[in-house]
Amino acid sequence: MPNRTTSWIHESWLVANQQPDSPAVRLGHVAKSSADSESGSPARRVSEVVSSTQSLLDDDLTAAILAAFQPRRGDLATLESGDREQLTAFLREHHGASVVTEFRGEPFEGQLESSSFWDFLTPEERCVMTNALEEGYLTEVIPDFLREADTDALRVLVPHFATIVADLIEREMIEIREADDGDWDAAQPLTEAEIQATLADPGAWLPTEDEPARRVMLRALAG
Repeated sequence: MPNRTTSWIHESWLVANQQPDSPAVRLGHVAKSSADSESGSPARRVSEVVSSTQSLLDDDLTAAILAAFQPRRGDLATLESGDREQLTAFLREHHGASVVTEFRGEPFEGQLESSSFWDFLTPEERCVMTNALEEGYLTEVIPDFLREADTDALRVLVPHFATIVADLIEREMIEIREADDGDWDAAQPLTEAEIQATLADPGAWLPTEDEPARRVMLRALAG
């Protein structure tokens, strides 16, 4: 059964320069539970990042805000988030400004329901995570997603899935290793450069009639 609590829910905004009529972008809901503990949401994490710095919108703070805004395991399904594209555009437009977060409007009481990080994944990300939980190979990911094995169709999606896998690795949700004999523990962890080169290589993704050119395994770190 889902875990439900009662909470006051606030609308959080990121504001540049903190002047009358200052430009702002909506971050989404921040909740304070009846147990007096903060509940998980991207908007709450952005508020924590901004409040823990001098809040000058440089490259480092921009990257930290976007990382904090990424959905995570344990976020609550009933807390809405703002639009990531609008946030990205706001950060780009107001680079160099001072920023703060603030609540706007009246808080309202609502029921919070715990969610799984799976609720926030795209279909492609779910496909990758499923294979990672099974400790499968990169050569199985795109065929699973397309439900076909036409090489030309698979090849077209290699760059798209390479980007997805790289993002999941950066978010510490999966890891990849090259394991010719299928023994994950015996395979060496890959460096960042090796990961980039592996994901860019179609031979790591495309199955062959016999053995794949490369046997790159995935393992889930979250799930």
